[in-house]
Formats: sequence, structure tokens, C-alpha cells
Amino acid sequence: MIHTLSKDALRMLWPLLLAALTSQLAENLWPAIAILLLCLAWQIWQKWRLARWLERGDLLNPPHASGLWEEYYTRLMHLFRFEQQAQKQLADIIERARNAANTLDEGIALLTLDYRLVYYNRAASELLGLVSVDKGETLTNLIRQPMLHEFFEQQEFAKPLLLNATWNERMLSLKVTPLIQEGYLLRIEDVTHVHKLEILQRDFVANVSHELKTPITVFKGSLELLEENPQAVTPSYHQLLKNMKQQSDRMENLVASLLLLARLEGQKIPLRAPFSVNELCRKMQTTFDARATQKGQTILWHIDPDLHLVGVKDEIESAFSNLLDNAIHYSPPNSPIDVYAYQSQQELCFAVQDRGEGIAPEHIPHLTERFYRVDKSRNRQSGGTGLGLAIVKYALQRNGGKLNIASQIGQGSRFSCTFPIASQPFQK
Repeated sequence: MIHTLSKDALRMLWPLLLAALTSQLAENLWPAIAILLLCLAWQIWQKWRLARWLERGDLLNPPHASGLWEEYYTRLMHLFRFEQQAQKQLADIIERARNAANTLDEGIALLTLDYRLVYYNRAASELLGLVSVDKGETLTNLIRQPMLHEFFEQQEFAKPLLLNATWNERMLSLKVTPLIQEGYLLRIEDVTHVHKLEILQRDFVANVSHELKTPITVFKGSLELLEENPQAVTPSYHQLLKNMKQQSDRMENLVASLLLLARLEGQKIPLRAPFSVNELCRKMQTTFDARATQKGQTILWHIDPDLHLVGVKDEIESAFSNLLDNAIHYSPPNSPIDVYAYQSQQELCFAVQDRGEGIAPEHIPHLTERFYRVDKSRNRQSGGTGLGLAIVKYALQRNGGKLNIASQIGQGSRFSCTFPIASQPFQK
């Protein structure tokens, strides 16, 4: 390149020397000006050839040139060739990635920050009913379901969204992962088969629980008759009779919990209505204060005045009662239990704080799973069913609430139920 520049500099120097010599001999500047104009015209013509070459697009076949312009053309040609190879390699990678994505059973879609479709594979097209003209459209405009709109609006992507795809009679699981490149990766999985199995399992448990309810009631009634007539039982069997009564109570509680859980999971949400949280707390206070007193415990009620919720009262009462029942079960004797009910600008909160042993962090995410037990032996001794927090979870979900759990080993646990404040204030 340096050699070419030196040669071109010499070529430019000769016209200048010629122009200077001609002007000196002719004692006039016009010959020099004419020579300089010819040099300038030649440079302009070379630039025009360069522009035409670039416009023509035949970048691998440059026009014939010499000197510095030849070096320009050669270097540009190598640069374009390198870029063309890089683009081809990138296109090959993209094509291989697209073909690989199309072989997946799981649907994949790329979304912008405002949820517009950038790309989707074949499975996503089939599961979501997308066509080629849908690219660039907002997903919530293509799939008009309130659950999907709320899912993206809240941006709580830690848990997948179960979406009932009415257009193809499938149950879909939607998982969203934020991308570093300012967008989202949407994964769509067909869970119809799993959902049907869950329905069968739920119906089976509900039917079995319903069938067990009558014989357990008869069994309990028989035990109560024997308890009322102790002379009919040999004294050596009194302890056995007591154990049978305890286990029958436990079975009755388990069946009742299974039936309630099946109802919360399977039935449609009844019509929600406004009710007073204060009245509900007073009702629970009458029941649970007596139970706590039997263990030497004290329940401290911190209830703000004039609190109201819109929901299914029986379901919310069941959730609150299960939290209080757990606090009494797992708190040591002679310990206080705090109950809070208050309202902030954005939500209403009902919380139960105990002074129990506390729960290790690794157990907290699993507490709402049915039959999950942190300490199996302790749960059996206390008569727990392992369904209480599962009932709380489903009851809150059906009423727009959430369960938050905070716990420290040796200090106790706090279970909080939060409900968003409705846009319209409650009218008495």
C-alpha cells in the first residue's frame, strides 16, 4: 500500500511540474490551470466509476483501474467478500437453528418488550393457531383471553400460566423468560394429557372421599355410643377405644379436607360478594380463642376497623381458619399468637404470626403442596392432614389473593394473605 501511494504521489507530481514548466515558458497561468482541471476531472471520473460499481452491486468484479484506485478496488473487493462469507455463515447458523427449533415438540416464540411476535417455530404455530401474517402483531391481540393479558401485565413469570386454548381444545402451559437483548422467550407446552390425568385423579379422590364419609360417620357414632356407656367395655380396652376415637377424628378431618380441596380445584368460582372482614374475625375469635386457651396460648388480635373484601366468604374463612389452626398446632404451650388484619393503599392483608420452631428455607416453596410435611413424625402426632396450606393456596387463588410465607428457625413463622384493593371502593 505504501509503495502504491508513493507511485501515485509521483504520478500526481509530474502534472504539477508540467503545469509549472508550461506556465513558466508561456508566462501565463492558463496552461497550468488546464492541466490541473484535467487531473481533477480524472479523479472525479474515478469516483463516479466507484459509485456506479457500488450501485451495480457486482462487488466481486471491480472495474479495471491502476495505481491507488486499483488498490482501493482490491481492498474493497476483499472486504465485501469477507462480509459475504460472514453473512452466509450467519444465515447457515440461523437456518440450522430454525430447523432445529421446528423439530421440537415444545412451542417457542420470541417477543419484543411490548409482546410483539418476532419469531415462532412450527409447534408454536400449531398450538397457538398462528399464521405467517401474525408476525409483528401483539400476542395479546391475537389471543384475546383475560388471563393472558393479566399474565403479561403483572409480569410475574416465576410460575407458568395454564391457558385453556378454546381454538384447539387443548390445555397449554406458557412459560416466559426475559432476555438480555430486550425481549422475551415464550415457551408453549401442550399439557392436555397431564391436565386430564389430574382431573381424573381429583375426581377419584373426591369420589373415594365422598364414599368414605358415610362409613366413617357410622364408625364414629358407634365409638361415641361406647364412650357414653363405659360399663359395656372392658376397662382394659378403654385406651384402645380412645385411640380409635382419635384416629377416626383424624380420618374425618382428612376426608373433609380432601372434599374441600376437590371442590376448590374443580368447581367454578361462585358469585363473589362483599363482606365484612371484621365480622369474620370476630366469628373466628370466638372459636379459636377457646382452642388456644386449652393449650395455654393467647391469641392477640390486631384488627383495623371497617375492613371489607369482595369474594367468596366461606372460602376465605376456610383459608384464614387453616392458618390459625396451624398456628395453634405448631406453637408451643403458653406462647402468644398474633393475628393482623389491615389495609394499605394497594392491598388488604390478613396475617398470622406464631412463635413456633420456624421452617427451614428449603421447605418453604413446597409447603402448599398437598401432603407435604416438614417433619412427618411431628405432623402425625399433631393430627395434621398435610392439606391445610394447599387449601389456603387454592382458596386464595380463587379470590384473587396470594399467600406469602416468612420464617426463621427458632423465632417462628408469619403467613400472610394479601388481596388487591378493588378499583371501586366498597359501598355499605
